[in-house]
Amino acid sequence: MQLLPDLLKKRTVKDSLLLKHGFKEGPQGTFTLEDRESLAPLSLLLTVRAVPAANHLEVMLTDRELDTPYTLHLNPKASGTFVGQVRLTLERRLTELVDSVSVSSSLGAPQTRRLFRLIEETLQVKPENTFDDPALAVLRHPVTGKWFGVFLTVSSAKLSYTTPPSPPVTKEILLLNATAAEVSSLVDGKRYLKGYHMNKKFWYAAVLDDTLPDRELLGRVQGSYALNLKKYAPRKKHLSCPPES
Repeated sequence: MQLLPDLLKKRTVKDSLLLKHGFKEGPQGTFTLEDRESLAPLSLLLTVRAVPAANHLEVMLTDRELDTPYTLHLNPKASGTFVGQVRLTLERRLTELVDSVSVSSSLGAPQTRRLFRLIEETLQVKPENTFDDPALAVLRHPVTGKWFGVFLTVSSAKLSYTTPPSPPVTKEILLLNATAAEVSSLVDGKRYLKGYHMNKKFWYAAVLDDTLPDRELLGRVQGSYALNLKKYAPRKKHLSCPPES
């Protein structure tokens, strides 16, 4: 239904909050809740399916007496006391539910959301709101514990564009690590920019406005991930051979 995209705007669904509020974990990163109480007076069953990686919630109503899907409330031309009550009750319940299972976030660009999903699918890494800052999320390497990427909301006036947008606009960017040679060859002031609030010799920024293809950016993320492991992975201790007898 159309209500949910508006409710989830600038909010991020969290696995831990879904479990806390009664969702059951299912296959392929899905969580499901069957709510038999909030719409009980209307003889309707509310089922909500959540996919946190895509920041997506699906809603289904079932007529419990007929055991069939109820969809009349989705028809804008449908009117009457009952369908009006369904819409009001459902909107109140979903607003309450979204507030309970998600956190405020300023990171909501379509390309940012797609990259969240691709990174989790390929590297099994989820962005972390480490500082409880809705405008910032980090990618932490599972082996080294170090950051290999940072999603950030920032004014274009603070970025190293060759020709900056005028007037300045808010941009979502992804900061990634690379070798000095790679950074030097990538940064062009248009597609790739100098690192923001990071060492500009080894970090660069990509603006998440669909200027760059998702798959190209995913490859850059994988490169930063591999470099992080090479630089910070715990070194194995070399065992010395026992003395000969």
